[in-house]
Amino acid sequence: MTIAFLRNARNSEETLRREAIERTDLSHLKDSSRLISVDTHPETIYQVKSTGAVVSLNSAVGLVHFYCSQLPSDRYSILRPEFIMEKHENPGAPTEYSCRLQLP
Repeated sequence: MTIAFLRNARNSEETLRREAIERTDLSHLKDSSRLISVDTHPETIYQVKSTGAVVSLNSAVGLVHFYCSQLPSDRYSILRPEFIMEKHENPGAPTEYSCRLQLP
């Protein structure tokens, strides 16, 4: 591999990291009429007050995958999360779902 190839790969990684961070930052939309998606309800967004980090229903899965991609590994390991979905049917009530997350 050439140094130019490695430098380009590193730049691409940094670009993707910045993009992921920007997509989860909702601070620029506060008090805006544009907030009409499912993520605008307070119960669908979690924000760490001390850092400003935000996770929403739309960004959570992507952030879990990003986290796993940053874990130390060798070239033979594929570190990815496992999502185990369960369906809960209750007579006379809407069907509910739960998800168990298993990290590598």
